[in-house]
Amino acid sequence: MRVAVQIFGHLRTFERCAPTLKEHLLDRYPGHDVFLHTWDRLESETVTHHERFCMPSPVDEQTIAAILTHYHPKRMAIEPQAPRELGELVFANGERISISGIRYMFTTMQRANKLRERYSSETGTKYDVVVMVRPDIALHRPLDLDAFMAYSRPPRLPTDETTRTRYA
Repeated sequence: MRVAVQIFGHLRTFERCAPTLKEHLLDRYPGHDVFLHTWDRLESETVTHHERFCMPSPVDEQTIAAILTHYHPKRMAIEPQAPRELGELVFANGERISISGIRYMFTTMQRANKLRERYSSETGTKYDVVVMVRPDIALHRPLDLDAFMAYSRPPRLPTDETTRTRYA
């Protein structure tokens, strides 16, 4: 199975999480290609729904070296993020999250996807599965893509490239 892994978002705790991603996903699919988009700060500078685990320090050469060591990305982009004040969402439990933070989350997802699309277009590489994951997510057990594809149903959309898409 040819797998593209699109890693997106702030790197905040990626060095603690990368070994689990390698063990439980990347090593299981030796034909994988990694595409990574992140921002030039380890942590967001907007209001978040989670407790900060690091400061919004710059992504430095040491961090870039660690990314290359852990993921060996086919394509990678690190871009500046200039948070804009768009207000906040406030949840019933009192948690808050910045609307611009949500916007930037979708932007980084899209940019990781564009890295893969350009690579695929340039090289003719086709993927059976595209996995999108944040770098600060730890996998505690193997991610079995065959099992996931077997029990999930594709969305009811017209026939196009999304026909086999599954979301979780």
